[in-house]
Formats: sequence, C-alpha cells, structure tokens
Amino acid sequence: MSVPAKSFAEIFHSGSCKDLEGQQVFADRTLQANDGTTFRVHRIVLTQRSGFFRALFDFHLNQKTTLIPNIDREFLESILVNIYTGTIIALDNKNVCVLMIASDYLLLDDLLKACEAFAIQNMPSANCVAVLTAASQMNRLTIFGDSSRYALVHFTDISETSNGGLKELPFEILKKLLESRSLNVTSERSVWEAIISWTEANSATRLPHVPALLTCFRLQEERDEELTQEVISHTIVSKNPHIFGINVSKEFSLYRIRCMVRYQHPSLESLYQNL
Repeated sequence: MSVPAKSFAEIFHSGSCKDLEGQQVFADRTLQANDGTTFRVHRIVLTQRSGFFRALFDFHLNQKTTLIPNIDREFLESILVNIYTGTIIALDNKNVCVLMIASDYLLLDDLLKACEAFAIQNMPSANCVAVLTAASQMNRLTIFGDSSRYALVHFTDISETSNGGLKELPFEILKKLLESRSLNVTSERSVWEAIISWTEANSATRLPHVPALLTCFRLQEERDEELTQEVISHTIVSKNPHIFGINVSKEFSLYRIRCMVRYQHPSLESLYQNL
C-alpha cells in the first residue's frame, strides 16, 4: 500500500491515525526540515519507532524545535506519515537513495530495509552509481557488494550514462572498480576513457588522483602503441604536475607507464601487492 494523497497535518483529522485523531493540540515537539518547513509531532510516537528520536529527545529534553539536517520537506513528511500511519512509502528510482540515507540517519530499520530491497531489485544503470555511493557512505556492506557487482558487469552501460554515471563516483570507489579483475570491459581503452571522463568532470580537484588511476591498467608487457600514445599525450597526463618524466617512445607501453607512476609515487606500492 502506498502513501495516500494526504499531508502530514491531514492525518490528524482524517481518521488515518485514530489514536491521535484531532489531537495535534497535544503535540509536544516541532521538527524543522532542511528548507525551514516545520512539523508538530508527538514525542511518544516518534520514540517508539526510532532510536534516533529517543536519543534526540532525551538529550534535548527542553528544546521545542529541532532541525533535521539534510532532509527536505517532502521526504521528512513522507517519513512522518510512515511513522504515524504505517503506510509504505511509494519508492522509485528517484527517491530511493535519499530515503535510504535518511532512514539510516534516523534509525528507521524497516524503512531502510525496504529501500535496500527496492534498490537491489530495481537497479538500472542510471541509478547504480547513486546506490553504490549511498551504500558506501552508510557502510551497508550487503547492498554495497550487490551494487558493486552490478557496476562491474554493466560498466560500459554506466560509463555511457549522461546523468548519474561514473563522473559522480568518489575516487576510492572508482579505483576499486577499475582495478578489479572482474571488470567487464573489452579492452583497456574503456578504463582509459573512464579515467578521462571522471578527471575532466572536476580537473581542479581530481588531477592529483590520476597517478593512482593509471595504476589500474591490467596489462603487463603487452603493447597497444596507439593507446599508449594517447595516454602519454593527453593533458591530464602530459600537463599533470603530479606526473613527470613520461615521454613517448616506441619502447614505451602501458605497463611501463604504470611502473613509472609507481616509482614516482611510493605510497601506491600497496596497490601492487595482490597483482
């Protein structure tokens, strides 16, 4: 059952919440959404459903208005309706990541599990990066593993997605995908194109990460002279102040690029321990 077309205020007068019908006069706390919208709530109701609210109201015993950071009005309202009435929020690919993060923050286990189940069962390429990033932020290992496997298998499709593609990934997650032996690509050119796309999306802050990403090439002594020349001559390498001394030559290969970057950046040594 999805959320009815009623606002949070209306549930007090519609019979949807019979124990509190017409009783908003007894509300004893106010929650403020990220945009300033406020909701009068009952402490006893929220504390029964959420450890977050139990701790919040115990710690701020006399504080009448509490800001709930990083949660917009529409999402906070949906969550409150869910808490008061038990109706299931209508999840879709646009709201599932926001609600997953919000329910994790507010310690709403049932809603969080529903979001995770929906995200796993309905993971188009356009939404995979958002789910993967959210799972990483929340340290939810199960859904992180599932979304990582999806990203590895559908890497090409995700890289071609205009909105929500690889450009949005944090560096650590992108590197983990690129260096995986399970990465489903036909050639190292796909790896290189992903590095370019990700770096150029915000070159000011991402250029320092290029050396580490170059170590993700999975070639040994094999040579692709055309690709090697593209890598060396591209501005994210040739004009990158964090990489130096790489010159084009017939003897140069992607393997030697990787070795040189490793030599210039000893801190990357750990990346090679499992190669």
